[in-house]
Amino acid sequence: MTNLIEALLRVALHHHVREANLELGLQRLTQILGGNVISEELATAVAQAVAQGLLQDPVQIADGALQCHWRLALTPAGMAVARGLITSRKD
Repeated sequence: MTNLIEALLRVALHHHVREANLELGLQRLTQILGGNVISEELATAVAQAVAQGLLQDPVQIADGALQCHWRLALTPAGMAVARGLITSRKD
């Protein structure tokens, strides 16, 4: 697992990231991570984490909604890994 994916899991565990679209979502992640990340790298890391089953698909449309939104949310497996990262950091 890359450091960027680990960082995304920590962000998803500690922050509520929900934006109107991909660009705003990546901007918010960049802001949370301190601005030292390229959007394309973030997009790739999000896609990899989704493929690994650690993050839910970030593009969501609620029942009855007229448009979708972008959010960063952990899967149960992602939650376990994120909590493990936090626990191992304390040791």
